[in-house]
Amino acid sequence: KNDWIRKHLQRIQKRQQDERRERATPGVWFQGQCLPLTVVESSAKPMVVHSDRGIMLRVHPGTDAGKRQALLERWYRDKLTACLPALFARYEPLMGVKVNEFRVRKMKTRWGTCNYRVGRIWINLDLVRRPPELLEYIVVHEMAHLLEPSHNRHFVARMDRYSPRWREHRRALRQYSLRFDPLG
Repeated sequence: KNDWIRKHLQRIQKRQQDERRERATPGVWFQGQCLPLTVVESSAKPMVVHSDRGIMLRVHPGTDAGKRQALLERWYRDKLTACLPALFARYEPLMGVKVNEFRVRKMKTRWGTCNYRVGRIWINLDLVRRPPELLEYIVVHEMAHLLEPSHNRHFVARMDRYSPRWREHRRALRQYSLRFDPLG
C-alpha cells in the first residue's frame, strides 16, 4: 500500500502548504475571495460591514481576538444561512425533493450531511469562505441524498444530471481542510 500512502501524504502536504499560504495572506476569506480586513475600534455597536473595499470589523476598544473571531463567525453564519433557502428553492422543483429543515454548523470531517428520513440537511460553516459553486455542489449533493441515501450509481447519475461539474468541485474542495478559523 506504499503508493496509496505516498499519494495521500502528498495530498496532505499540499493541503498544509495551501493552508499556510492562505493564513499568510492578510485579510479574511468570503465566497472564495480574500478580502482586506479593517478593524475599527468604536463605542458603537459591534458589527461586520462587507463592501467592495473589503470587510470592516467594528469592535469596542480593547476587544480581544476571541471576541473578534466570534463576531466574524456570527456574520459568516448569518450570510450562509441567508443564502441557503434560495439554493434549496432552486433545486427542489428540479430534483423533486423537499428540504424540511437545514442548519449550519462547524464540522470537522464533512462539508455537509443529510438525514434523508426527516429531510434535514446540515451545511459546514466553512463553505461560506469558499467559492459559491462549491457551496452549490454540496447543497445538490446533500439534496441528492434525500432521493438516494448511498453513493451508488443512481446517486452518481443524479449528480451528473443536476451538477454536471460535481467531480471538478469535489476535487477543488479536497484542497481545503475542514478546520474553521474565521480570521485565518
